[in-house]
Amino acid sequence: GRSSFSGEVVTVFGATGFVGRYVVNRLGRRGAQLVLPYRGDEHDTRHLKLMGDLGQVHFIPFGLRDEKSVYEAVRYSHKVVNLIGRDFETRRFSFNDALNRGARTIARASKNAGIKRLVHVSALNATPTSQSAFLQAKFAGEKAVREEFPGATIVRPANVIGREDRFFNYYANFRMLPFFLKGVPLQRGGLDAIKQPVFVG
Repeated sequence: GRSSFSGEVVTVFGATGFVGRYVVNRLGRRGAQLVLPYRGDEHDTRHLKLMGDLGQVHFIPFGLRDEKSVYEAVRYSHKVVNLIGRDFETRRFSFNDALNRGARTIARASKNAGIKRLVHVSALNATPTSQSAFLQAKFAGEKAVREEFPGATIVRPANVIGREDRFFNYYANFRMLPFFLKGVPLQRGGLDAIKQPVFVG
């Protein structure tokens, strides 16, 4: 449980994200010691402090472009999980920066640190010919991870749903529209819309 140490030390990149908090909670419940690299303000990580016993959750600032800081985040771990998967670009990080080059940096650092297991979370339908720049970058990230860490486990989930998701909650917001606009617009009435989401909780 949380108050015991299983002997596992796990680094989780992307721990402050939607899926990350649940992965960290599950690992903390199993008694793993957690290393959680973060960017930005330390208040972004405060909800994760409670997910492990005292001294079991360690926060370390890092930069995705800074290979040394990435190596420092993984050097004492047995396993690494990469959940970095922001689905929009920013001024500082394009999809390629975060999902391809960043994935390569984490995989290379993991290999150099002698990590036993690397889990890289990609996305369903990630292909080089996709019309989505996000999915193209995810595919390039998978290829980079395989090159740097051939034994990595690559997970390709579909839409992820849960309490804070942007899938069901997006459609639920349509109920706020005026009465004459209510309803969920779906192509061909939703007859061709097939989804098999993954629940996280």
